[in-house]
Amino acid sequence: MKGTTVLKSLIDIAMFVIYLMLMFANGAGAFFHEAAGIGIGILFVIHNILNIKMTKGLFSCIKSGSAKTDRKLTALSDIVLIIGMPIVLVTDISK
Repeated sequence: MKGTTVLKSLIDIAMFVIYLMLMFANGAGAFFHEAAGIGIGILFVIHNILNIKMTKGLFSCIKSGSAKTDRKLTALSDIVLIIGMPIVLVTDISK
C-alpha cells in the first residue's frame, strides 16, 4: 500500500472511532465532547484535502453527464457533509 493510502485509511478509521466514542460517551464531560468534535473537524478537513483529486473527478464526471446513479449519490453525500460539518462544528462551539 502506498503511504497516502495508508494515511487516508488511518484518518478514516480515526474519525470512525471518535464518532463511536462520542455516541457512547454520555458522562465523559463537556471538554471531551468539545475536543473530540474539534478533532473530527480537523480530520475532516485533512480528509477532504487528501481526497480533492477524487472529488474533482467525481464532479467532472457528473458535469459531463457520464455519471451513474451511485456516483451522483456519492456526490450528493459529499455536498451534504461539506456543508453540514462546518455547521455542526460552529453551532456546537458557540454554545
